[in-house]
Amino acid sequence: MRRDGYAEVRASDGTTIRMEDEGLAVWTAYCAHQENGKRAWFSFYRGSISCNNPHAEIVGEMWRIAQQLSAVIQGDEGGLYDEHGQSR
Repeated sequence: MRRDGYAEVRASDGTTIRMEDEGLAVWTAYCAHQENGKRAWFSFYRGSISCNNPHAEIVGEMWRIAQQLSAVIQGDEGGLYDEHGQSR
């Protein structure tokens, strides 16, 4: 993980979209990570870590982080998930 404090992407029309927040970090070991493209952004806010639309590899990393923090993976609707992204 690398805490950048911002997330920045280039939209399909060429404009740059940037969000700044001191709790934003990028997972640099993500298999699809590209310095000038796709990234897995994690946000820490009010005691929660979130990542938008995570797939299996990202859920696995979220699980590892949760284990270190004695935390859980919880979806938007309140459901809890295991290390494979399955409801428990």
